[in-house]
Amino acid sequence: CNLASISLSAFVVNGVFDYGLLEYIVGVTVKNLNRVIDINHYPIPEAKLSNLRHRPIGIGVQGLADCFCMLRYPFDSEEAREVNINIFETIYYSALKKSCLLAQEYGPYESYPGSPISQGILQHDMWGVSDSSRHDWATLRADIAKYGVRNSLLIAPMPTATTAQIFGNNESIEPFTSNFYTRRVLSGEFQIVNKYLLKDLVDAGLWNDDMKNVLLHFNGSVQALQFYSHANTLIQYICLINMFKNHNFLQSIFSLMNVNSISSRSRDALGCPNVIWSSGLERPEQIPAVPDCLDSSDGEDTLLFVPGESIR
Repeated sequence: CNLASISLSAFVVNGVFDYGLLEYIVGVTVKNLNRVIDINHYPIPEAKLSNLRHRPIGIGVQGLADCFCMLRYPFDSEEAREVNINIFETIYYSALKKSCLLAQEYGPYESYPGSPISQGILQHDMWGVSDSSRHDWATLRADIAKYGVRNSLLIAPMPTATTAQIFGNNESIEPFTSNFYTRRVLSGEFQIVNKYLLKDLVDAGLWNDDMKNVLLHFNGSVQALQFYSHANTLIQYICLINMFKNHNFLQSIFSLMNVNSISSRSRDALGCPNVIWSSGLERPEQIPAVPDCLDSSDGEDTLLFVPGESIR
């Protein structure tokens, strides 16, 4: 394997992704990996023969999830999808361009004749995807038709299980699997924390021991947290829920506002000084024990959080 991964988080500058810098770094990576093929020590002759004949390289990435966090894009948002496409189009275009330049100097790889790219078929052509206007694909196609390319393989996203930890990135193109988890390696166990979540909590003044205990108990899950910006909004919300309860309209509010999930959300929430409990709602189903800071009395089942407020 002639592999290299690119840390995508390094290309986010002042909330903007630098595609020009990415294009340059990919070109440098292609050149360096070709040099590795030429001077590498091969354990068996067959490996050397295959490498020199096909000259495959694999450029991957790490920290795609970090990149989206730094850009403030949800992982499944349309903005993230667009950035993802632009990143990998830039990587593929730059890698092809540099490989073609190397082919002009050293010639194409030995098994190039008869390959799809020798017939003008690029990777995205096989999937029915047209060239975009972001890059000059027409000129590149003409150069490839004239000179060929130096490498049979260019892009190969790898797991980056170790190097991503060294760089402080999330692995490969993966989303965050958890905000808190333990990583076990030969040298021991290490606690990994989503540094972007931690920074946001610190900046909002929400990070404390109680918050840590709750997040640890629920394996880092924050999906069920309810935030309200003002105490008045919170009190009005509680009164509204109790009104529906007293007038037997609770089933309607379930379907309209997903209150059916509030009971579980009460145990998934935040630090104790900034919480208020509403009583009178039906008790939830049996759930695992929670930290002492969230232990409630009978009849209390909804925990709502008010940033910056201390309500009793």
